[in-house]
Amino acid sequence: PSAFATLISKNQIAVAERLKIYRSNVIGNLTSALRTKFPMIEKLVGSEFFDLMAKHYILAHPPQDAYLG
Repeated sequence: PSAFATLISKNQIAVAERLKIYRSNVIGNLTSALRTKFPMIEKLVGSEFFDLMAKHYILAHPPQDAYLG
């Protein structure tokens, strides 16, 4: 793993920072999927609250397979 970490951080970006970028993309994509599936909930609670609620839900219940429908 340390050799792998060296390759990852070659561009002066630490492994943890690179994973944070990926995590943000995943959370954003899953939030969009929830927004598409539950548009009325977003209208009822507002976009800002929906985004926060979706993030907490995603972190507590990550998907177990690739199908988001």
